[in-house]
Amino acid sequence: MGLDSVELVLATEEEFGISIDDADAARLTTPGELADYVALRLGTPAGQQYPWSRDYLLRRIITLTSRQLGIPIAKIHPDSRFVQDLGMD
Repeated sequence: MGLDSVELVLATEEEFGISIDDADAARLTTPGELADYVALRLGTPAGQQYPWSRDYLLRRIITLTSRQLGIPIAKIHPDSRFVQDLGMD
């Protein structure tokens, strides 16, 4: 994992009060996958709308990604690949 990836993982851990181990972090390649992972770590059942719906988590993950990479939110999609599409190292 490069510095951008490490910083995004750290920001996500801080934002949601969870821990993401290195092996899991290496497998998370899109904001959508990261949002699903956070939902599982928070114990959010699939499809639950409150308080941690996937859409809510995804919006927060996209906002974190935007801040970390300096990319406009509108350019980040659930299936954007961190490395190939967003230029994360």
